Amino acid sequence: MFGMTETSNIHNEGTFMEIYQALKKDHEKVKSLLQRLVGLADSDVKTRHSLVSQIRDELVPHSRAEEAVFYNSLRLVDDSKKVAMHGFAEHMEAETFLRTLQATDAVGAGWRPVAEKLKETLEH
Repeated sequence: MFGMTETSNIHNEGTFMEIYQALKKDHEKVKSLLQRLVGLADSDVKTRHSLVSQIRDELVPHSRAEEAVFYNSLRLVDDSKKVAMHGFAEHMEAETFLRTLQATDAVGAGWRPVAEKLKETLEH
């Protein structure tokens, strides 16, 4: 029985680290996309639309995974509840900026300040 528990803990720790590494990789990818977006010329509409779509496609699933894996677990630990709630709030703020970015991108006006705020929120 002891061996089974020990193996189970190692497997869980390994799985946790794999998930953590995947989330970290996602962070870097979204940061890179946002960096490209804020550096874009206003006239490069096609690339801007593409980047906004890529950011959305990366950010939303990433946020859900991070919430499910990390923040829900942190909420169970008294000392970490505040950190978890802060993380949830940051995700809500980022998704609000993302929706605004999608709307401003569609009309082509005022997208850059929104992109910069989204980038700033995610860099916390």
